Amino acid sequence: MTPQLLTDQTVYSIGLPQQHPPGTKDQYNQMAYQTLQQVFENATSTPIQTASIKELYGPMQFESATYWQTNGFFTGVPQKHPLVYGGVTTTCPDLARFGLLWLNKGNWAGHTVFTSAFWDKAMSQPEYSFGKARRYGNWGGPASYKSEGLGRQIVVFNQANGMVLTRVGSPVTTFFKPGDFIDKVMKSIKNPLLRGTAADWVVAY
Repeated sequence: MTPQLLTDQTVYSIGLPQQHPPGTKDQYNQMAYQTLQQVFENATSTPIQTASIKELYGPMQFESATYWQTNGFFTGVPQKHPLVYGGVTTTCPDLARFGLLWLNKGNWAGHTVFTSAFWDKAMSQPEYSFGKARRYGNWGGPASYKSEGLGRQIVVFNQANGMVLTRVGSPVTTFFKPGDFIDKVMKSIKNPLLRGTAADWVVAY
């Protein structure tokens, strides 16, 4: 069964049997993330789109109509729910706000979106079978340019100089690398002290 071809991936995901006892396996799983829609909405009686606007996009002063994607990745199959394992539609400036949020370890103008303890755990990336990334839904870690959003949409931040770079656009070739993107942008900045090195940059999602 290919979940992405279904119109209700939440129903499919909550119907899957549990593979491992809680707390015994650290592994990225899209359908495990999708179950969080029902968990969250049952616990709060609030649609996750509505909660995201109130608790995230609102406090972070988003300027665009940002929302969870409701069409399946690659397939375009309309969903009956948001795809909570990924797929937020937004703009470059608002995507940069996510970079600033990670740069500030979850704090936005005094509003705690996530704790610094969560930040530490998310940035401590384990080695999975497909590479190093994706713990707690965060793709990438220090000096890691191997993971980026679908279609190579990226947001990166530099803790050394407080800079954030984003890219939103049409999907590009598989030869596109976030590191190359960063290099091109930073080479256009005259002050070399602002550029930093590869080790200074972090990919955050």
